[in-house]
Amino acid sequence: MNFADLLDALDAAVLPREFTKIIREKIDHIEAQLDVARAAEQEKELGAAVDVSSDFLYAVFDQRDMLDRPNRKWYSPNTTLGDRSGGSRRTRKRGLCFHHTAVNGGFGADAWLVKKYRQLGASTMDVSRFAELSRELTVDEWSRAMALAHRYRGDPPRKFNEGVPYHAIMGPNSVLYLNLPFEFVTWHGNGSNNDFIGVGWDALSTAESPAAKDLLADAAYLVDLARDEGHDVVDVTCHCAWTNKPSDPGAEFIESVIVPLSESRNLVIDWDFKTNGAKSLRAVMESAGRSTSAM
Repeated sequence: MNFADLLDALDAAVLPREFTKIIREKIDHIEAQLDVARAAEQEKELGAAVDVSSDFLYAVFDQRDMLDRPNRKWYSPNTTLGDRSGGSRRTRKRGLCFHHTAVNGGFGADAWLVKKYRQLGASTMDVSRFAELSRELTVDEWSRAMALAHRYRGDPPRKFNEGVPYHAIMGPNSVLYLNLPFEFVTWHGNGSNNDFIGVGWDALSTAESPAAKDLLADAAYLVDLARDEGHDVVDVTCHCAWTNKPSDPGAEFIESVIVPLSESRNLVIDWDFKTNGAKSLRAVMESAGRSTSAM
């Protein structure tokens, strides 16, 4: 019996409404988890077939205009989508707060969207949202970049596909995604929601990223852009909930990205920021047997 048959059986059964509602919610949740698992497997298969040039690729994809953006729970309730002058809560940000997905393969792009863009082909490639392109994109690179953009903004809208709350995402495909206006207050990191630009790092480790991926270049670009747009960015920290797993490479990211970023852009590292049971950067380094005294 598949899920559709089970739902038909529920409709035919004489059961209390509350009981039926609980079962339907459980089925929806299981189906969503299966969709995520299938997408991850499809993405893995697609990744093996993608022809990525060995030449250095760096690109920035800007979708902060909020056009065609589904209404999502990550924004303050009075957000007026599609209108930058609307009613969303806005603040000037004072720093960057990094988040690590710690999801195998990253958030992942929907395989059917990658296929759809591939079928459109080179003649329809629209690169108007791309900036800082180090070279021309191949059709495969463009297709995956576009599909990931859909994933980060929660499009097409469906249950358990809420997009991400991050203002920017360092994608696993050498593309930096500018996802939400920096001034928007989004629910990305509890105590850092109001004052920090939320930055997602969509990979398990720096070693897992392609050779062309430069996380430090992404971070520096974000600091410079935010300052140019009027945000007095002086602090940098991480929301280290992901370090609760032994496999999560917290100290590696702190040493290779956070510390050199603070030095090159004159930022103050908030070593003791933590919230809701998350570890502080200092605790992450100490757990890895590394000192912060010289940093």
